[in-house]
Amino acid sequence: MKQFFICILLFQLLSCKTDSNTSSNIKNESKTTVDNSSVNNTEIRYVIARSGLNYRKTPKGKILGKFEFGQKLQIVEHTNIFDEIVDENKHISGEWVGVQIEKESDVKYVFDGFIANKKEFDHISTNIENLILYGYEIEYKTEGDLNGDNIDDIVTVIRKIENFSGDRIVMVFLKKENSYKIDKVSNTVFPNKFFSNESDMETYYQEDIIISNKELKIQLYGTGPVGNNFSTFKYDDKKLVLTHIETYNVGAGSHHSLNFDVINSKLIEEVTNTMEEDMPTSTQTFIIPKQEYLFEKCSPEDIISDVYRSTSNANQID
Repeated sequence: MKQFFICILLFQLLSCKTDSNTSSNIKNESKTTVDNSSVNNTEIRYVIARSGLNYRKTPKGKILGKFEFGQKLQIVEHTNIFDEIVDENKHISGEWVGVQIEKESDVKYVFDGFIANKKEFDHISTNIENLILYGYEIEYKTEGDLNGDNIDDIVTVIRKIENFSGDRIVMVFLKKENSYKIDKVSNTVFPNKFFSNESDMETYYQEDIIISNKELKIQLYGTGPVGNNFSTFKYDDKKLVLTHIETYNVGAGSHHSLNFDVINSKLIEEVTNTMEEDMPTSTQTFIIPKQEYLFEKCSPEDIISDVYRSTSNANQID
């Protein structure tokens, strides 16, 4: 009988231990589920500021750099520091949040009024009109593969809707999958609409912007001494560079053309004398000091004028 009671006691002790282990396992499984849920709730956002978004060392602190439009960010800290910023005459409310590009990167702080979730970002980035500068409208638009990825990109010439003085901006939108990204913006590459601020006479009677053979071509047609100005740009890796300029002018007693091969630094000048009956043509070729002209900063009109003036000191090869 004594042995029987000892067996019963041992059985109860073993049962309690088993229950304890089972309870511990349930708690551990519950904890794992919570952790997985936390990972699944990761806050991913995308930069929707058209000109990029400044990131800082601390909320409202020193600017360290800028995230580009469309940059994917992970929110890792909510600071509970709220603010209101005026941008393009709009009041935007939001919170300063800590973000990372990758888990290993340092935490940087941005204003979350300029970031959005995937659905909101896709709505903005699939329509380039949502990316055009505020207060501007599209004057010209062309589509075609510009960077060699076999996907049609878009280039626009935009102008102010109100108080338009003649200045235009050219924006290059590269397409990736189903969305567009602002890649290049130039305030100088396209000429002023008018001869001067006091005149409403247009400088060129026809203006074309074309993407063809992976090149961006700006073709301007004028009369008389204004003449034609054709310029060509092409991507060199991530840079959009000027590759060619061609001009043609009709003046008193002559026709004058310049053909500037920027890549090979060669300028060909051709002059036809219309004062003589047989209208003889003379041709000169010059080697110009090599220089790179970036789309964002150059003005083809100014470049061809400067290059032509420099031919007095250039090497003539014929």
